[in-house]
Amino acid sequence: MNNMEKHIKDYNEIRDWLKQRDLTNTNIKATVRLYEASLIKQAEETGKGCDRCGLNRFLTIDHIVPQGFLLSVGINSSKELLVDNLQVLCVGCNKLKGGNFDLVNPKTKKVLKEVFEKILK
Repeated sequence: MNNMEKHIKDYNEIRDWLKQRDLTNTNIKATVRLYEASLIKQAEETGKGCDRCGLNRFLTIDHIVPQGFLLSVGINSSKELLVDNLQVLCVGCNKLKGGNFDLVNPKTKKVLKEVFEKILK
């Protein structure tokens, strides 16, 4: 199991634990932030750094499909985590991308498919 699979497994366990205790609405934002922090820590520790340029400093979490778009279709990304929608970018690359779709990232199509499946349910 690679590090990303481990983080996803850990996230799913936390999410399931919260659901069992009916705490998903009150604590999910904290869970999302912890998961995001773990992605940054993993990128720093492995030396992977920014997904675009490789810089290993000033790392941030970016949403491949912008939060504004998600909100416009009824998905609040601070309350509902789309694991594949997150990428680690340095501040510079994150500012360059801004609030646009990340058409460079191969995960964009997968995330959009997941979003549309959610809204069409």
